[in-house]
Amino acid sequence: MSETYPWVQYPLHELEARGIATLGRGNIISKKDIQSNPGGYPIYSSSAKGEGLFGNYGDYMFDEEMITWSVDGGGNLFYRPRHRFSVTNVSGYMRLDTSVLDYRFAHAALALQHSKLTFDYQTKAHPSVIRNLYHLPIPPLPEQKKIAEILFGIDNTISNLSKAIAKSETILTGIFAELDLMANEGMTFTLGGVARVQNGYAFQSSIFSENPSDIPLVRISNISGGIVDTSNSKRIPRTLSPSDEYQVKKGDILIAMSGATTGKIGEYQEDAICLLNQRVGKFVFRQGSDSTAYITQLLLSGFLESRILTKAAGGAQPNISGKGIEDIEIPFPGAADQEKYGSAIKEILRVNSRRRILVEKYQDLKASISSDLLSGRQRVGV
Repeated sequence: MSETYPWVQYPLHELEARGIATLGRGNIISKKDIQSNPGGYPIYSSSAKGEGLFGNYGDYMFDEEMITWSVDGGGNLFYRPRHRFSVTNVSGYMRLDTSVLDYRFAHAALALQHSKLTFDYQTKAHPSVIRNLYHLPIPPLPEQKKIAEILFGIDNTISNLSKAIAKSETILTGIFAELDLMANEGMTFTLGGVARVQNGYAFQSSIFSENPSDIPLVRISNISGGIVDTSNSKRIPRTLSPSDEYQVKKGDILIAMSGATTGKIGEYQEDAICLLNQRVGKFVFRQGSDSTAYITQLLLSGFLESRILTKAAGGAQPNISGKGIEDIEIPFPGAADQEKYGSAIKEILRVNSRRRILVEKYQDLKASISSDLLSGRQRVGV
């Protein structure tokens, strides 16, 4: 890195006037058109998610590198590497003079600005709107390419991690299907035969503390994504702590038993002891059970969540009793299969947890460097 200074930002309408950028909209392509002219060329349309793929067609509008965006659907911007494709009339396209601007650099700069804006289905991102809303710097082209290489490298890493997570989840779905088949063949057992559900304690809100040295309290909002996060929990003075049965220790499996998070299950992973709110249950495995490891993985994998919700009573704020949870039937193969499936599920959950942590780290990294790189406050050597 060398000296820092911000680059001049040019509005898109000025870049258009100078012939550096051209903005336009796609064509009307109906489902009937697609049916009458089938083929393999992608059509991109307005979408708030994914790559905006609408369908495939027997014809194409473009065979070049380009930036497109959703006129509807939140105004999302997409970098399109060179290929044959079309965009519909609810999408816009941007063509650049590549002797002046690198497409990937321009896309990154526009996407950063877009992240700070709000488009909706009423405020549409027509070319007439964005040409006066967005701007681009024009640093030296080699530096543009280097910045694009850095940022797209991070994106590719995130994409590869996300694909690996999705692939592992597909394998997990296959395991669940095999277990369901066993259950349909009668290989079942009630959850209560292996573990009971210990309800928490009805703490009065008047005793809640903000003192970090007091004992954290697990509430239903603390259970999410297979873990229990008490970093922002209310606390209970140690002098008012109830009996040991309401304590939660590292490795305990907890379940939200009411509210919007009913059926969510997580593992408490901290070394410090915490306490259990009455709307949260703790699985207490029966001594001498050889199935503890297998059941633990079924619980943490989300396999039982739909079964728990089916048992839950109530409408918008469902709830379930400990007895209701214990009565749920679970697939219960022989010991060898329990070991096989439990180990496979555990490994998938372990690896995917690590991948999700890495995804968050790379997302944070990109967020922390994008603004400086794309404004010229931080320079890169080429």
